Formats: sequence, structure tokens, C-alpha cells
Amino acid sequence: MAKLLPALGGHFLQAPSEVAAVNMIFGCGAGGLPAMTFTSSPGLSLMLEGISYMIGAELPGVFVDIMRAGPGLGNIGPAQADVKLAARGLGHGDTHAVVLAPATPQEMLDFTMLAFELAFRYRNPVLVLADGHLGQMTGRVVLPRHAVRPGLPAWAVHGDAAHRRNLVTSIYLREADQEEHVRHLVRKFEPGMNRERAARRPLSLRRRGGAGGLLQHAGPHRPRARSRRCAPRGSGPACFRPQTVWPFPVRALLPLLERTRMLVVVEASGGTARGRDAARPEQGGGLRGESGASAAMAASSLAARDRRGGAGARPRKAVSA
Repeated sequence: MAKLLPALGGHFLQAPSEVAAVNMIFGCGAGGLPAMTFTSSPGLSLMLEGISYMIGAELPGVFVDIMRAGPGLGNIGPAQADVKLAARGLGHGDTHAVVLAPATPQEMLDFTMLAFELAFRYRNPVLVLADGHLGQMTGRVVLPRHAVRPGLPAWAVHGDAAHRRNLVTSIYLREADQEEHVRHLVRKFEPGMNRERAARRPLSLRRRGGAGGLLQHAGPHRPRARSRRCAPRGSGPACFRPQTVWPFPVRALLPLLERTRMLVVVEASGGTARGRDAARPEQGGGLRGESGASAAMAASSLAARDRRGGAGARPRKAVSA
């Protein structure tokens, strides 16, 4: 990056810390410029305050997190435990961001380019989550045939005459103003970003065999080791791999559950699926964006309830592996 960016008209800065890095991204976003940073789990924790400020000020930015194993320092082995942090606890306050989950080097390229598009579309940070395997993986990728240099958005604080009266801030001293701003963010998170849930089609492998199990996983992990558990009679499980873990594509998952006897959620973590974490129904009967495991279990429960007629029906079996 340090060698390539200047040759392409970009700039590379080595930040002294993660806190400094996220504030540099804040400044670039406020100026209407595309900017990204990359880190690994503990660094993301240090960036959360700044990410919350960016969400509050409605500033774009791309954050790539190569998830590492274990709490604390851990090691650089692969893990997916940051999914819970990215999808459920992205800084203080009412905060959410689109979270993309690539599985190959090509998707790392494609999803990062997509992340910039979404960041400016929603004026919000976007996260790209990968793990230690994908972070150290090499492979051939296909580059785009052309690139478009974006102009400055009308809301930017760029320091020129055309943008002189603009202001970006995340503080609203009047309670009524703060409440309205939070309501605006929630409206953006729910109907707006949830459109991405429908637009980013999940990658679902063809079901092999008859009515068997369903394996749900994200990222590069191929859950073959769990196939027997999911389909012990050799019927062959289907696989469901979402491209976004927030918002989670629940509606795309529901049709796959019609012939599913068991849902196995494969995660390289301690598991985010808990009974008390079931997704909450919205007024329109949909589901809020949740992390993959919880949304999958909730989708399974709701689909089984609907098929069997009533909220008291016993859901099909869901397992977090």
C-alpha cells in the first residue's frame, strides 16, 4: 500500500496508534474523501469510540478487520469472534454499520470496493471482516477494467469556497435535536441498510439429496466436518453463506428451511447463538439485522412456528457448532 497508493494518486499514512488511525479516517470522511484502514481484533476495540463518532456525524469510511483468535492479545490464528462485536456492539449509542464477510481473495477485492460505495451511499462506516486464514491467503484476482475518481459530495467540509458553510458533528445539545437525530439514524439503519440485505444475495450451494440439514456459515471456513452431524443419513446438507452478517439476509434463508430437519450454524468462535438472543419481530413481520447465528436460529424458529400454526409450536432443531 505504501508503494502503490502514491503512484495511483493516493496517500498512505502510518498512524502511530489505532486511536490516531480512526481519527484520521474521521477527518478524511469529513472532507468527503474515500479512506480506509485495516486492523486486527484488539485494534478494532480501540477504534470503536471513533467509529461511533463517525456514525453519529454520518461520515463514510472503510474498516478492514482481520479477526484473530482469542480475547486479549490472542494470536494471529483464524477466528470469527469479532462478528458479535461488529454486528451487535459497534461503539456506544445507537450504532450500526453494513458488515461484509468475504470468503476468497477475489471477494476481498470486490467487497472492499463495494464497501466504499456503500459508505458514501449511506454516509456511514462499513466493515469488511476476514480471519487469519483469509488475511494470509494469496491467489489470483481479476481487477476491474476501469476506475472512476469520485467527486466531492455536497455535504463535505473540504475547506474550499463551495463547501464553506458545511458542518459535521455528532453532538446535539438540545434534547429534542438529539432525539430527532437518533430517530434519523434508526430510520437509516433499518429500512435503508436493510435494502442491502436484499441486494447482496447470499451464496447458497445446491442442496444435495433430499430433506436433510442446512449448514450456515460465513467467511472462508468450509464446514465439511459437520456434514455428518447435520445429515447423518447421507441425504447431504445444503450450505448457506451470507455476504453480509449485518444486516443478515434472513428472508433469503427462510425458503431453505422448508425442507430442513436440522440447522447447524458453524462459527470459528465460542458461538453467538443464544436462546435469549432471538431476533425481534418488526411491525411488518420481518426481522431486525442480527449476527449470523442468532438470526439463523430465530429464522428457523419463526419458520417452524409459521408452518405448524402458532407461536406455541415446537421449533425445529438448531445447533451452534
